[in-house]
Amino acid sequence: MKKICLALLCTLVVAFPSFPLPRLLRGDLEVYVDEAMGTINIRYYTSFIEGKIAIWGPNFYYDSTYWGSVSGAFCEPYEEGLRCYAESPDGSFSWTLKPIVGPDFVLYEYVVTAESNWTYNAVAWVLDLPVDSFAGESVFAVLLPYGSTEGVALRREHVPGQPDLRSSGSGAGWVVPIGFDIGIATTFFCDAGARVNIAATDEREWGGNSYRLRFYYPGEWGSPKMLKPGDELRFYIYIHTFTSRDEREFAQRRVFSISYLRDVGLPSSEILDLVLKGEIEKYLEEKGRERQTLLLAYILAAVFIAVVAAVLVRRRRLT
Repeated sequence: MKKICLALLCTLVVAFPSFPLPRLLRGDLEVYVDEAMGTINIRYYTSFIEGKIAIWGPNFYYDSTYWGSVSGAFCEPYEEGLRCYAESPDGSFSWTLKPIVGPDFVLYEYVVTAESNWTYNAVAWVLDLPVDSFAGESVFAVLLPYGSTEGVALRREHVPGQPDLRSSGSGAGWVVPIGFDIGIATTFFCDAGARVNIAATDEREWGGNSYRLRFYYPGEWGSPKMLKPGDELRFYIYIHTFTSRDEREFAQRRVFSISYLRDVGLPSSEILDLVLKGEIEKYLEEKGRERQTLLLAYILAAVFIAVVAAVLVRRRRLT
């Protein structure tokens, strides 16, 4: 009987991931997954930020994050993370969420899967910052191709008809201060090809109570897409925490570096490997030296060709 019970226990341990899922805790700054809702939560004292998938239907007549026209959403344990399901008027879909926790970062792998023929207009991963906590503060957009930053003021008053605070087709990521030199930097990467559009919006325009930072999954904006059962959209969310000014600068550079590697065409699997090994900066340094060596070789070759050409011209003149 004991052997049977032990075998059953081992089977249960293998079949279901341990809950709660791994979380990152750095002092009073915490990043974790809400297993019931399938959202990513960032908490610092009374400040609370929620990260989640947003899906817009054709003609943008609903937004899944409000669940107004998306019903039956629920989550369950799946491998080393969660699988969540939802229904919409245009088909059913699911997404899996797998967290990988490092010493100062968390990486989340998402796979959105069509469970039936499913039509959507846009898919995004978003961060919702409550107005009560962030009104009057600023967040910072990190931009390609050089990693420059641009402050975005989160205005206290709602201006009807003007929900857009900032948007860019060359977005690398967002830096979100939560306390004094405390906060997160985050980015999005996938193998879909094009640069990622980012945006900041005032959700009070649509009855919400937050500012929303968006990463749009690459694709033609405003054009309905249809997935067949089993079709997937795969992407990764990287969140780097900081608790000092130096850490903030590093987090910002890390977010830009990941986006830069995505922008030059490095596959997501290789970016993922570099992140987990902590070798992104080393990789970029090596590539920088290779470019310098190549540039020097080009310069030397050009000088050599110019010298040879000059000698030949001189000989012709002498003859």
